[in-house]
Parts: sequence; C-alpha cells; structure tokens
Amino acid sequence: MIVLFAWRYFKGKKSTQAIQIISWVSVGAMAVGSAALIIVLSVFNGFEGFIKDLYSDFYPQLKITPQVGKTFMPTSQLFIDLKGVKGIKAVSRTLEEKVLFSYNESQVIATLKGIDDQYENVTNSKRSVKYGQMNFSKASEIPPIVLGIGVSTGWVPAKKRIFP
Repeated sequence: MIVLFAWRYFKGKKSTQAIQIISWVSVGAMAVGSAALIIVLSVFNGFEGFIKDLYSDFYPQLKITPQVGKTFMPTSQLFIDLKGVKGIKAVSRTLEEKVLFSYNESQVIATLKGIDDQYENVTNSKRSVKYGQMNFSKASEIPPIVLGIGVSTGWVPAKKRIFP
C-alpha cells in the first residue's frame, strides 16, 4: 500500500508536475551521495592497509612493555627463556622516547629509539631506508644515527640537505 502512494509521486497519470521533478531530483541526489560515500570509505580502507604496512617495518610482531612506568630491567634469564619459545627467532631490546631536536632556530619533535644489534632481526626496517644504509655492525666510537625523512627535511636547512 505504501509503495502505491510513493509511486504516485514519481509517476503521475497526467503531465509532469513539480512534485515529480522534486522526487526524482531527491532520489538522484541520494544515489550520488551514497555512491560518493561508498567510494570514499573504500579509499580510506585501502589507505589503512598501506599505513599499517608502512609502519609495521619499524615495530616487531611481539612487544613486551612494563605494566607500570616507562622502563624495566629485564634479566638475562628472561632473554634466554624468550629465545627458547617455539616460533621466536630473535629478541631485541629497545628504548623509545619522544624528544625535541633543536638545531639553530629549527625545532622538531620526534621519536628517539635506542636499539641493539638484534633490532634488524626482529623488524624489517632496512626495507624503508632510502638514502644510505642501516648497518650498525661496525659501530665506531660515535654511535650511528638514522633520521626519518620527516625529521631530516624539517630539521636540516634546505641548502645543506644531501637528498631532496
């Protein structure tokens, strides 16, 4: 019964009336709006996977953090026990903190991460290095540093950059 009333506004017996035009325009607008919403949500769904893939290179599959506070002192027995668990290939220690870098009059907030020599075995971070190389096996007196592209372009003046 309701369909009959609705159909009356879409297709009348007589010539085209204003109510029919308004009804068809509103149906078209709803269809275009729904299609645009579906397209936008599909694009964002694709971006979610891209972003997860991008950041997963820097984070291990399993991360142990303290229940209270920022740091804890793991014992060597803990590392031996973790390496003994089936499916765990490598164990690494990291220390991560938000910092403020200051150079002349430029300031950049970034994440500073201290890593050990096993870090490359628990993450896929080498894949994301575009300029230079991530090789800490030959650490000299000066500890090496790897800058992210955001920090390096925001902190180093344009005329002193070694890459675009």
